[in-house]
Amino acid sequence: MVALPFVSLTGLFGKFLTLSPLLIVQGRTIFAFGTLLIALFVMRKNIFFRDYREWLWLLLSGTILGVHWIAFFEAIQVSTVAIGLLSFASYPLFTTLLEPLFFKEVLRRKNVIAALIVICGLVMMATSSEDPNAIFSGSVIKGLFWRKRKQQRTLRRTFPLRHR
Repeated sequence: MVALPFVSLTGLFGKFLTLSPLLIVQGRTIFAFGTLLIALFVMRKNIFFRDYREWLWLLLSGTILGVHWIAFFEAIQVSTVAIGLLSFASYPLFTTLLEPLFFKEVLRRKNVIAALIVICGLVMMATSSEDPNAIFSGSVIKGLFWRKRKQQRTLRRTFPLRHR
């Protein structure tokens, strides 16, 4: 019950902050680190790992989670909170599609059908009611590739080509 307001207000929090998604995620990370460190000390748990593999798994999972949160807050700021939270809640779709790759599970027909239904629902929610052909005119497709274009522009500004 304590976590419910934090989870529920995440979308609004990201929408109304004028900070970049990277700064929002860094702030959340510092807050979470402090809270977890206090909890470990109170519970008298060991905070060190036995070998380097555990550190590598922590680094990998932390990187994936960080990229996920940055993308989430970017999506919230670019789109609406409703669309962002609907997309966020569609994680079972990606879990269903990635399980066969990582855990050698069989991809079942009912899971594929459910995934297609979720994708269709997200597309219907993401297209404008003013322009029902928006998916075909490219607004949804542009949204999918928006992040890549922004990264390319940032790289060009950060590392401009030197003219000889």
